[in-house]
Amino acid sequence: MIAGNGFDLSSGLDTSVHSFLKCLQKSIQNESSRFPSFVRNSIMKTPDRWFCLEEKIGQVACYFSNASEYLSFYEYLKDEFINFISLQENKIQTYRTNFLKAEEFCTELHNIFTSFTNIDSGEIQKLPKSDNFQRCDWDINFVTFNYTSLLDELVFVYNEPEKIYRFQKESHKVFGKYERIFNKDVLHIHGSLRNDDKNIIFGLDNKNQINNPVLRENRDVQHSLLKTIINENNGLNRIPKFYSLINNADIILMYGWSLGSTDKFWVDKVKEWILQDLDNNDKFIVVVKYFKDKITEIDYEERKSSIDATKNIILDGLDLSVSDMKKADNKIHVLLNTANDDLNLLSAFKHIRLAIDGKPHDR
Repeated sequence: MIAGNGFDLSSGLDTSVHSFLKCLQKSIQNESSRFPSFVRNSIMKTPDRWFCLEEKIGQVACYFSNASEYLSFYEYLKDEFINFISLQENKIQTYRTNFLKAEEFCTELHNIFTSFTNIDSGEIQKLPKSDNFQRCDWDINFVTFNYTSLLDELVFVYNEPEKIYRFQKESHKVFGKYERIFNKDVLHIHGSLRNDDKNIIFGLDNKNQINNPVLRENRDVQHSLLKTIINENNGLNRIPKFYSLINNADIILMYGWSLGSTDKFWVDKVKEWILQDLDNNDKFIVVVKYFKDKITEIDYEERKSSIDATKNIILDGLDLSVSDMKKADNKIHVLLNTANDDLNLLSAFKHIRLAIDGKPHDR
């Protein structure tokens, strides 16, 4: 499973770019030296996607005449970002004991990977070999592009000894001798606030995204902003770990990952993985999309439109050729996470939200 910011948002964490910019606007009022007005105006017009904000970091480089000024701006923005996300992380840690309520979420996630039950039956029928996926052992791994420990906490709950015992007991009723194993080690591509906020990665994919021919060749700028270089230098082996997980995957489940341009390095690995199987039915991508209305109240055209729009976002993000896109279209399946009573995932998210801020959410 690959989780992006949409995963945290669906769980009730306020990790939107819009909310961050509101906080940033207050803090930079007295920072005219590091945030000139033209830079400030550009940043404040960022669309509500984190990769769009990271793109802006590269775009405004043209307004700076030297690396020192540019890095001062960047470090200030990064510090404000860490402070903002830390507020959401604190919610998770404060209500950590309440995450026992999230077991239902883990159970439903397990269902998505194995039986594909209770989720948009129309799309399930299109999944190749869906029956065969029930007749094998499963090793379920987690990758997140988020900085919070939300996914870690959920996996922790699921790996408690008494929960494992009950899970295996229930699993054997449905799947016979086959095991479903949740890997408790969540791979944080951009670092985790729970472990070390100094290890947070927030920036660009490659030097060509720096809109300044001089600064893009500056070593200090590259080592501060370029994600791949930072990951190679931090000694945590995230790149080979990610490669190994993707290469050995049969299904990639995406939840809330936007496949943005500032994560192109990682997106290209998923692209390579899907291209290797275009003419077979052995691997495919499943995208879980949150949809607030009850599935019975969504007419056919509206549901199809939502599925098609989500699929197009994935295809555009993978940047495939026209011919490859047609083949890949059949290997990408969108499951609408609706408010249907048969779907426990939404109900579980309400439990998570309750644990986070003490009150249920309806959005």
